[in-house]
Amino acid sequence: MSWKDFLTWLISILVKPQPSPTPSPTPSPNPNPSPNSFIDKLLNLHNTHRKSIGIGLLTLNTALTNAAQKHTNWMLKNNNLNHNENGKTPGQRITEEGYRWSAYGENIAFGYSTPEMVFSGWLKSAGHRQNIESTTYKDVGFGFAGNYWTTNFAK
Repeated sequence: MSWKDFLTWLISILVKPQPSPTPSPTPSPNPNPSPNSFIDKLLNLHNTHRKSIGIGLLTLNTALTNAAQKHTNWMLKNNNLNHNENGKTPGQRITEEGYRWSAYGENIAFGYSTPEMVFSGWLKSAGHRQNIESTTYKDVGFGFAGNYWTTNFAK
């Protein structure tokens, strides 16, 4: 036996191998986030901004969310960023969901991958920002599909 073999053997007897630690899983972005997590984030972003400028908070509304989601699904299916859906205005679509409005607004977007990104984009656009900061609106609903986004505001 060579010295090298002897030392390897001796080390193997004297030193017990320690099990390698199990690697901790690293959090990764959820590739399919739930609609509720995006809705919660969007509501929080809108209301945090509104609070920061001293105006009333928006309340999440199911009818507005249904209208926003259906419109977003339509935009994705038709690859069409448009407020009008087969000739229907946002007001008509909101009414079809059973919401009786006296005022409404709609923000749409394409190409953003997170609620934070789309919200930031809307704030940089005067018309979209005006909807976000309007004291007229009391209720809100959100929709997203693929990279399409819709926010319906109403009172």
